[in-house]
This record gives sequence, structure tokens and C-alpha cells, in this order.
Amino acid sequence: MNIIFKKSLSVIFALLMALTSLTIGTASAFAQSKSDYKAINSGQTKVTNEYLLFTPERTGYYDIILSDKKDNVEQSNGFMVKKANDYNENSFTKVDSGDSRREKIYSVDANKNLVSKVQYFPAFTTTKLYAGEPYYIELYSFDSNDLTTLTVKSAEFTYNYSNIYSDLTYNSNGKLITGTYITGMAVRINKYLGTSTEVVIPSSLNGFPVNDVNFDASEVMKKRITSVKISEGIEMIDGFNYMYSLKQISLPSTLKSILSGAFTGDHALTGSITIPAGVTSIGKRAFYDTSLTSVRILNAKAIIGDYAFGYKLALNEATPDPTDTITVKVSDFFIIAPKNSTAQFYAKNNGFKSYDYADCQAGNHPYKATTIAATVFANGKETKICPVCNSTVVKTLKKKTFKISSVKSSRKKSIVVKAPAQKQMKGYQIQYSTSKSFSKKSTKTVKIATTKNLNKTIKGLKSGKKYYVRVRAYKTSGKKTVYSSYTAVKTVKVK
Repeated sequence: MNIIFKKSLSVIFALLMALTSLTIGTASAFAQSKSDYKAINSGQTKVTNEYLLFTPERTGYYDIILSDKKDNVEQSNGFMVKKANDYNENSFTKVDSGDSRREKIYSVDANKNLVSKVQYFPAFTTTKLYAGEPYYIELYSFDSNDLTTLTVKSAEFTYNYSNIYSDLTYNSNGKLITGTYITGMAVRINKYLGTSTEVVIPSSLNGFPVNDVNFDASEVMKKRITSVKISEGIEMIDGFNYMYSLKQISLPSTLKSILSGAFTGDHALTGSITIPAGVTSIGKRAFYDTSLTSVRILNAKAIIGDYAFGYKLALNEATPDPTDTITVKVSDFFIIAPKNSTAQFYAKNNGFKSYDYADCQAGNHPYKATTIAATVFANGKETKICPVCNSTVVKTLKKKTFKISSVKSSRKKSIVVKAPAQKQMKGYQIQYSTSKSFSKKSTKTVKIATTKNLNKTIKGLKSGKKYYVRVRAYKTSGKKTVYSSYTAVKTVKVK
């Protein structure tokens, strides 16, 4: 029994050793040494090795892009980004990965026949990497004949591929080809990752047109960004809501759709905004709770959602709850749009004024006037501004003149001078003289500080003499005294 038992143990031990050897061999087959990874820098790198190592100099978001394969090949390519604190097969953790996209693209040939080809688009990912940390990039479906470069660069946006659809209708050999086909590729921006407060959204990323934007900045950046310029070529926008410092937004002529709530809560947006002619859809509450006072909509058929313009949040004064809000209309909000347009119907249904720009072009401006009244001290001004086209007309209002109400000799050797009070005045200055030209020797001046009607008795005059009298008002401007013009001269004979 002992011999049999010992032989059995020997067999079991041999089997265990063989299994251990197989396991170690298998693990070794999949493990790569650190030296197998080729170190690369940011920028473009020609791919000659499927194991790469990148160590960023600064913390931030990076685009990692693997060049596309040749057309009409059968297998896509991609990569995986991994991180390891200590180089060990079991210590790797996946950071991110990218796969190329294989798409059938349609076009029309010279004979107007519908044709297609399979096309690969680069594998890419956008991920946050930390300064000084090593990141291992492993390529798969690697073929140096098909792959050309790997690009690593700083990123401002996350994005993904989107299709470009076109309606192709061609008559070829009596056959009508009609339908909507994928004719190209674009990218859709999903998030803003940058730190600039003046943002320009590009028309293309990595060689592909941007046709759709969901801005979706972080809460920190939403409080800081002051302006956004959306480049030409972009057709759909969303995600600019609750950007409390956003004062300027530039919309491209290519824009077609503004999604629901796109600019809700952007309180720093003031004045007026123009919606380009290509926009066919403006979603619900697109510009709700902003500080806009008007909007110009160029497309007569644009679909406009509920509360898209002209409404804001306000405290509900009917309750003591400081967080209780209600929706109210923006005071004096108006819409500029073509006659009988959907925008004018929106204005009518919501109780807003609307104007047609064509009226301005015909010279019929709906002016709004503001007036600075003329006084005896200064000219006034009437300013008329068209709210539609900002045409401005300014008219000067001449200074007012005032007259002496009366000059009488009611008692011996005295006269009584009366004149009406004037706006802004602090008092009167009376001059009287036996000289028609008010020569210095024969002229005397009396100053009376009052804002009421003038009623001044001047005594000690020469009986039987003819006197010339004039009056002017005065006011103070800082330490300076400002006088009006003199009234017309009055004459009186003293008793």
C-alpha cells in the first residue's frame, strides 16, 4: 500500500508541475516587458510598433487619434489606453479606448449612377491624463501598411462621429434614384473642456466638419464664460443654458435648429438677438429667463416652441416663500419678423408687439421718441429711435425765452417788476437803467434769490425819468452760476 501511495503522490506531483509550467508559459505569452513599449511625445507619431508609452507633461484632456485604414478593407482598427502603477500584467487598469468607424458612403458617379464604398474613419478618444503618469497605448488589428500615424494632443472638446445625410435624386438611363443616403461624416461636440472665457467653437475637428454642438460646459466654466462664437457650418446647437456671465453669442448663417432650453437662464444676455434665416426650428424655452428685450427672426416659417422668447422667472409675491417663482412676461418685449410669419403669430398669441423690417426699408419707421425739455438755460433735444433698425433722428429744441409780466410805477420814485418763475432757476437778476444801451454809469443790477414768481419793488428812482428794465434768471452748476438770456427790454416812466 505504501508503494502504491508513493507512486500516486509522484503522479499527482508531476501533474501539478506540468500544470504550473503550462500556466506560467501561458502567462508569459501574453505578458509584455516594459521595454517593448516605445515612448512617444505629444503630436504625431508614425506607427511602427503596436505598443506605445505616453507620459504627459501637464494634466489635462487629450485627444488620442489613430489614423484611418484604407478604404474597402475588411477589418477595423483601434487602441486601448491603460495605466499601471507598478508594471505588472495584473496591475493595468483601462483608461479609455477607441475604435475606428466603418461606414458605407454613397455618391453619384460621372454617369449619374448611385455608387457606394466602405470607408474607415479614425479611431479616437478624448480622456483626462495626469502629468508625470505613464500611459500604455496598445494598438490592435495592427498593420503598418494600413496605419500611418498616432496623434496625441490637448483637447478642448469631447465629440463623436455623426452622419451627413443628403437627398440624392438623379435621372440616369430613365431610372430615377431618389432617397436619403449617408454621403459623409461629421462630428458632434458633446462637452466643452477648455478654460477660456471667450470660446470659439470650430467649424471642424481633426479634419471633420462640426455640424452639431451640445456645449455642456462644467458648472465652474458656466459661471465664467462671457462670449461664444459658433463657426459657420454648424447646424444644430444646445447646452448653453445657465451660463450666468454669457453676454455675447454669435450664431452662424448655417444654423438650422436651436434645441429646447438651449439658452435658458442666461441672465447676462441683453438687448436683441438675430436668429439666422436658415433656422427652421426654435425649441421650447430656448431663450427663456434671459434679459433679452427683443428678437429678430428672419425665417417666416420657423417653428417656435412655447415660452421660447419674452418670458422670465420672477418671485411669486403672493407667497412669503423666497424660493417660490412664477413665469412672467418681459416688459416691452417685441419681435421683428416678416408679415404673416410664424413669429408674428407667436407675438400676437403671447401679447407682444411685432414689427416688420420691410416697413423700415420703405421709410415707415415705428419711431419711439425721448425728449429732453428745453429750458431758459439750455436747448432741449428730441431723439427718435426705430426699435427695428435703429434709425435715429435728433431734433434740437430751442432754448425757451421768458417775458417780463409787467413793469409799473405804482408809487412815487419806485417801480414794481414782475416775471414768471422758470424751471431749474435759483433766482433772478434785474437790470434797470436810464440808458437805452445799459451803459455802466447809469445801470444798476439787483439780484433776488427765489424760485417763486418775481415781484420786486425797486425804490429810490428819479421822479419823471424814463427807465429801461430787463430780467434774466440764474441757476447754479457746481460752483458756477449759469444765466439765461435777458428778457426783452421794458420801459417805464417813474412817478
